[in-house]
Amino acid sequence: MFRYLKKMISVLLFIFAGSLFLRGALIVFGLCFSLIIQPSTIHGAITGSQQALLRNDKVASLWQQDGESMGTSISVSVHRFLQDFVQLTR
Repeated sequence: MFRYLKKMISVLLFIFAGSLFLRGALIVFGLCFSLIIQPSTIHGAITGSQQALLRNDKVASLWQQDGESMGTSISVSVHRFLQDFVQLTR
């Protein structure tokens, strides 16, 4: 009974140690890989995100201008329609 339990514990410890070793190896590999690629990738990502933010700001301001002019034209049209309707019903 104790032999079986001892072997079971040793197998579980071996599996646990192996998984920790593989996890550590993957983390080290990922860190090395990111350090190799990091400078150009991060600079490109920051530059690209800044350009995207500037584009989004321009598009948002254009949408806002269009929305304001559209809202103004709609309210003027509704106001004219109501005036015409009131005049016709008199």
